[in-house]
Amino acid sequence: MRKLIIALYAFAAVTLIFSCANRGSGPQGGPKDVTPPQVVRYSPADGSTRMTRSRIEITFDEIVVLQNPSQKVVVSPPQKIPADIKAISHKIIIELADSLLDSTTYSVDFTDAIADNNEGNKLDGFTYCFSTGNSLDSLEIAGRVLNAENLNPTIGIIVGVHPITNDTIDTLFVTKPFSRISKTNERGEFVIRNLPPGRYSVFALADIGGNFLKDMPGEEIAFLDTTFIPTRIVNTISDTIHNFTDSLISDTIIRRTEIITSPDNLLLMSFTELDTRRYLDKVQRPDRHRLVTLFNGSDSVVPTIRPINFPDSLFSHVVTFNEKCDTITFWLRDTSLWRLDTLSCLLSYQCRDFDSSYVKCDTVNYIYRYNKTAKNSSKKSSMNRTGKKKKSDESKKIPKLASSNASQKFEIYTPLLINFAMPTFLRSHDSVSYHLLCLEDSVWREIPNVVLLPDSAEITYSLNYEWKPATSYKIILDSSLFVNMIGQSNGMETFEFTIKPLEEYSKLILHLFQVKGNEVVQLLDAKDNVVRQIQLASLTDSTSIAKDKYDVTFEYVTPGTYYMRIFSDDNNDGLWTPGLYSERRQPEEVIYFPYDIELRAFWDVEEDWTPSTTRLSKPRELIPAPDKK
Repeated sequence: MRKLIIALYAFAAVTLIFSCANRGSGPQGGPKDVTPPQVVRYSPADGSTRMTRSRIEITFDEIVVLQNPSQKVVVSPPQKIPADIKAISHKIIIELADSLLDSTTYSVDFTDAIADNNEGNKLDGFTYCFSTGNSLDSLEIAGRVLNAENLNPTIGIIVGVHPITNDTIDTLFVTKPFSRISKTNERGEFVIRNLPPGRYSVFALADIGGNFLKDMPGEEIAFLDTTFIPTRIVNTISDTIHNFTDSLISDTIIRRTEIITSPDNLLLMSFTELDTRRYLDKVQRPDRHRLVTLFNGSDSVVPTIRPINFPDSLFSHVVTFNEKCDTITFWLRDTSLWRLDTLSCLLSYQCRDFDSSYVKCDTVNYIYRYNKTAKNSSKKSSMNRTGKKKKSDESKKIPKLASSNASQKFEIYTPLLINFAMPTFLRSHDSVSYHLLCLEDSVWREIPNVVLLPDSAEITYSLNYEWKPATSYKIILDSSLFVNMIGQSNGMETFEFTIKPLEEYSKLILHLFQVKGNEVVQLLDAKDNVVRQIQLASLTDSTSIAKDKYDVTFEYVTPGTYYMRIFSDDNNDGLWTPGLYSERRQPEEVIYFPYDIELRAFWDVEEDWTPSTTRLSKPRELIPAPDKK
């Protein structure tokens, strides 16, 4: 018996040791908390009337935090002096600094700003309201705001209403602050609550000026072409609960109240209007030999420039500009100017406001700043054999004359480009030329009648040719074929490249139905960037099988995952165009293909698409996740 008792004690001790060592066998806690914080007390009560207090306290059942309250929390009607709203332990405290209007219903819309402190569970759509009058206004409208160009939710934009009275509807958005407002959540959804009866116009505004009206350029906006009368219907619905276990017991009838408000599905498409103003943005000197002048918009008149801190006689230059004429470059011919770090000039240019155009003169400084990284990396080479520092000739350095986009993996649809560091002219002389050669049966054969074409600035020369797949080419530039603006000529240059084989490409054939013919079809990558685009108007009649059916082919596409969208090119410029409120013009409509397309190497993929049936259905993978703040 004694041995048995000892054995039992030993067994118990071993069991206790192993149970202590196994930490996972102990209490694991309950399931993860996924419940948002709940209100336990209001002071004063939610829905109070004849309100006079400016301090409001809302108490919750756990510690709460406010996430980005300045952006998410909205007091409506809008306040001239922002309210002080903060979270302290279990409470949300609201201090109204602005005076309250008589007989007005106020609401504090928190959207999704309230969350619990531990798990971050959000209390979505929480609102507190009160009235300074005898009753609460109870009408509301709801909907969502999408970005018109990419159909992403427009997050955190103000949505406001104007009551329609005797004022002209066209001027309300730009002359009067909103009467009531809300903000969109991370899904672009909004609810404007506590509206009094009446007819309303609805707008959205990214309010840069902070005055709740459209009065600044660059503000993202949206507007609807129609007005609305909010309605509220209260229905009593009877639900019957049957007792299937005992037929002798009467069925239970439960009555519940259902409130239906409308409109509850408004859709606003937001956009930023094109800025029609023109002003000097900035000046740069990225290299010693070029002065770059940047404007926010284009103009047909090229700016003029006069030297201030250097002689006119040295200011021999070439002027180039881009297609939009918003980037003007002055190229310096005289290398003695390259030695000056700062060139001061008087710049005269065309300036444009909303309603006037005039010439403006500014004193500008084009400053060249040394590349510190390159300077540090070349310290060793700047020392002579005795260890003394050699005199720097950085200011005399002339950039490399020619470069090319030629490579061993050259795209079949890409033109060959010869690039220069400054305006460079092609000599027209029998003694010098250029030659394009093709490798056939291990022999280089010259291709006749090819032409190098310069761009408007004569900096890039292009050669368009119908390349053959899996074929090697090279272009030979004779010596002195090119001469740049400072008189520098090229040596003999040879650029070789090989066209990718067809096995490394895919083809997408798209059959479009019920389209007008003025649309632009865009092929997109996984980041919503445009890879290629085709204007239906540019297709020949043979590709249009019927009046409203088009066959669109994207040739030579690198294999991968792609998406598509189409937009109605109403002005036929090949670009998506935003709206213009002053003309009540909505932005051009954009429609996405509803899912991704997998293109495989050496495969042809065909898709049918009727865009009118897939409006607003953007693939989820292309919608960016909202910032977690």
